[in-house]
Amino acid sequence: MLENKYVFWAITGAIGALCSAVAYFVKRNQDKMEKRMAAQEQRTREVEEKLNKTISDMPYLYTLREDFIRSTANHDRKLDQIISLLAKGGNANG
Repeated sequence: MLENKYVFWAITGAIGALCSAVAYFVKRNQDKMEKRMAAQEQRTREVEEKLNKTISDMPYLYTLREDFIRSTANHDRKLDQIISLLAKGGNANG
């Protein structure tokens, strides 16, 4: 095959160096990907925590439509009672 042992060792060394370089770059790329995934998981956890906090705070910060309608109806009923009392009192005095 190859008569000169130096040529054989040079080719073998070059192939070994090439394989090592490829393995190095693959490993480096894998490490970067793992770091990005860890950072993404951390950001996802933070967003989930903020969302859970917002959801748990909603009953204290916002009024449901049904509650608002019920409260407004109660106020209207009380105002109607006051107006009817004033109307009855105004007719009796007038």
